[in-house]
Amino acid sequence: MRKAKASLLRPFLKSIILTSLVWFMLCFCGSERILAEREPIYRYTVIPDEKGQFITVHADLKLQGSVPYLKDFGQMESIHWFVGDREISVKSRRIGDIISFSDLPARGEVKVIYRLKCVTESRPGYRKRLMGFSNFVLVREGLFLGIEGLASKFVDISWRLPSGWTLVLGGEGLQRFVETQKTLWVAGKTAQLTEEKVGDKFFRIGIIEGVYDVDLTDAITTLKSIFNKAWNDCGQLDAKNFGIAVVPSKSIGGGTSLGFTIISENNWITIVHEMLHWWTNRHSPAWFREGVHTYISAKILTRLGLLSQDQFDSFLQECLNEHNEVVEREGELNTLAESSDNYDNRKGGGDIYGLMPVFAYKLDREIHSYNPGANLDLVFAAVCQKRHQKLDILALIKEITGYDPGPLFEKYFYSRVQDVSGLLK
Repeated sequence: MRKAKASLLRPFLKSIILTSLVWFMLCFCGSERILAEREPIYRYTVIPDEKGQFITVHADLKLQGSVPYLKDFGQMESIHWFVGDREISVKSRRIGDIISFSDLPARGEVKVIYRLKCVTESRPGYRKRLMGFSNFVLVREGLFLGIEGLASKFVDISWRLPSGWTLVLGGEGLQRFVETQKTLWVAGKTAQLTEEKVGDKFFRIGIIEGVYDVDLTDAITTLKSIFNKAWNDCGQLDAKNFGIAVVPSKSIGGGTSLGFTIISENNWITIVHEMLHWWTNRHSPAWFREGVHTYISAKILTRLGLLSQDQFDSFLQECLNEHNEVVEREGELNTLAESSDNYDNRKGGGDIYGLMPVFAYKLDREIHSYNPGANLDLVFAAVCQKRHQKLDILALIKEITGYDPGPLFEKYFYSRVQDVSGLLK
């Protein structure tokens, strides 16, 4: 009787054993494949100069028949290639901002040491790609050797920082190369550095030494409150990490953003303006996504008590001063509609930051006068919430507030404004 039972169980046990073996092999092979995919093809060690004048990068490459390139924007000072301990000769060819390299071994490991010059004074036409100051460096683009056709592959990044420095924006360790191109990289001496978790998101704020004219604790608290309010009013964002670096005045020429990271000089309106760009509707015209955006930034700060009424009035006057400078610089008085189109087509359009915020101030007061329960903030939040759509913003203003902005736009937006004082009344 026992033998009969054993013979009946034998096929069942074999089935379990075979299933277990197959499962083990699949898991083992799968994990091996995953590990192979995550094996970095490039390793970078980034070494900034403590005076912010240059950055040296040591790169270890695993060549796979692809062509390395460097988008350096003319900032490369030197580059050396090595196989083992032997320096090799490599051909380079520049096309615009990019250098490509050839005459390399088809396969195998190569070491590269290259040095990049930092721009140490903001200058016209330079879009804050690779900059340095006395105690920090900023990289927007042009730091990592690229891999033609292999952007989705993993690379390994580490920073060798001067004493007292911290990596404020950007991260070390394994990451896909394409992700290195979607964030600002900022390293330097920090006066304050904090990170807060908002749900499953991380919001990091670093204030570089030299920002002395604000209470750092209050500044960080304020930035957190603006972030949380925008999160609630303008909608949740898909990114996992958000970061802001605040640097001394007159160090980089304003601010810039890339992905969900920001660097800005110590100017509240600039900082908030750049932060709100995380929610900007990129399909909206320049007059809205930049001009209205600037006005809303100043209005938020006034509501929070960070700008007094006198300071807000000074902001409007500075916009008018900028308007006068734009007219002189561009050699003609354009309509705001023309300035918006010029800005979008990279043909000037400076009045988007000059007259446009003052026009937004007028539009906001007209909306509120018509409907005391409405304002331009509601429209701004709605455009941000619909940031993946192309909108008729004038129609949206009327839909949300009941106010028809058509006549105001005919008078001050589509016509040349000879007397700007009308926008302040």
